[in-house]
Amino acid sequence: MFLTVLSGTPLSRIPVAWAPGYRFDSRTNSCYKFHTTPLIWTRAFVACAHEGGYLAIINSKLEHQLIKELYSKSYSSIISGNYNRGAIHLGYKSFEHLSLWMTIHGIPLSRMPVTWAPGEPDNADNSEDCLLMLPNGTLADVNCSDVYPYVCYRKKQINMPVTHLRVVSAVATSSTQIR
Repeated sequence: MFLTVLSGTPLSRIPVAWAPGYRFDSRTNSCYKFHTTPLIWTRAFVACAHEGGYLAIINSKLEHQLIKELYSKSYSSIISGNYNRGAIHLGYKSFEHLSLWMTIHGIPLSRMPVTWAPGEPDNADNSEDCLLMLPNGTLADVNCSDVYPYVCYRKKQINMPVTHLRVVSAVATSSTQIR
């Protein structure tokens, strides 16, 4: 649904390429990829879809901890460049400045095990409809046109080559860039 709204192309028509760099986590039976090339939220969404995944969503306390660890172990060691620092895009969005936060799958944020950062959401300048995670694992709203690194998520598929996730080491960088 989002993909149709954002790009005009249904998800089923986006060519899905095997994307290297995903790491498997046996605790969630899922694969995660930390993208180090910062993008605006919409382009990050499309980049994940192109890889057969979606922007990561925190569905459980375990997944919250996993993404927080992945972020904290990877962020400072491999990301460089000129962009906003200190956060990553996730798969949540507010619709029409209504403060109705939902996952990209339509699940209300209120049902997710997450916590807002102090003073958030603040919808500064009435223009913050995307959500990001801060290093301490709390959430903040942000303008969707601001660029940040992001995390994609994929369910492990049969015969899918995987690399096991080790949050104690840096995650491979992305070779996929959408501009």
